[in-house]
Amino acid sequence: DFCSVPQSSEACPELLDDPGCMDLTDDAGDDLVRAVRSIPAYVEASNLLLVLAPTLQHAEKAERICDLCSWRRRGWCRAEALCAHLSRRSVRIMP
Repeated sequence: DFCSVPQSSEACPELLDDPGCMDLTDDAGDDLVRAVRSIPAYVEASNLLLVLAPTLQHAEKAERICDLCSWRRRGWCRAEALCAHLSRRSVRIMP
């Protein structure tokens, strides 16, 4: 996700409804929308969804741990997993 989807410096729940809430340029906001909309196509073309989610301390919030459980709570990750489950092909999810 981090390499393929443009990242903002702040979380914004109205991401797709109000791209202006992010500190991205208009072009980067458009890139974000296109990247999110492309998730189903990339998953559909895949045979395997490989989840790389080692247990690590969050870089900015020391009290938080990032791991497979936190991956499963993230919006983009849920979208990827849902696309894999709904795919017409057999897309395996390997955590």
